[in-house]
Amino acid sequence: MYPVLPPTAPFTNDSTVLRAALEHHVSARGRTALYDAITTGVDYLSRGTRERKVLVVLSDGGDNASHGYTSTNTAHDGAFRRVRVVVRAPPGRRLLVRSRAGYLAGTTKVEP
Repeated sequence: MYPVLPPTAPFTNDSTVLRAALEHHVSARGRTALYDAITTGVDYLSRGTRERKVLVVLSDGGDNASHGYTSTNTAHDGAFRRVRVVVRAPPGRRLLVRSRAGYLAGTTKVEP
């Protein structure tokens, strides 16, 4: 996970610059850490000075390499595990949060 824009110009509203950066720096390399990339991208956006920001994510949609969540329940019993997501909006802002109620635990241990 890395930004494709140069450190001297970490943000742009120039579509030509963005297109060139994507064409030269983005390629498929196997494993996808989608959730880690989104977390890193949101942190990156927080350094921006504009009120409106956009995070562009290019992905195959799968995640098979993130580290973002590890359950404290290590049982591989196939049971449903509830997840609670808590988000705090900045003062005067509204957030729309969508999350799943939980997930089914695997029945076999997956090696990283």
